[in-house]
Amino acid sequence: MRTYLEEIATADIAVDIEANTLNELFEEAGVSFSECTAELDKVEEKIEKEIILKAENTEKLLFKFLEELVFIKDTELTIFKSFNCKIKNNKLICKAKGEELNQTKHVVLDDIKAITYHQFKIEQKEKNWKARIIFDI
Repeated sequence: MRTYLEEIATADIAVDIEANTLNELFEEAGVSFSECTAELDKVEEKIEKEIILKAENTEKLLFKFLEELVFIKDTELTIFKSFNCKIKNNKLICKAKGEELNQTKHVVLDDIKAITYHQFKIEQKEKNWKARIIFDI
């Protein structure tokens, strides 16, 4: 579940994400990044890219994952529609599917330039995982 928080960041995009598992939380974070970048209804799953990352803790791993999505968008002009994430021992293996951004085909929304540490957090509450992310546009 993704909730966009307009009152948190007026010049940026803030989102709270809640999921049953850590894998689902990363997948939802990826989709949130993508749907802020472009309308996903016209994005096809033509390209599959494997993203492998390691970090010292879960919070840093999520941050690195989102930074990697910014890097891929900016350097490869690729937007992903779906994510299959597996996390174990602070290592992420993600298979992301999407296609190159095409301004004649896709409705491009906001250009996310970075992920900010302001209010960035990830936590496990009872049986669910929660995260707060602010995308710098």
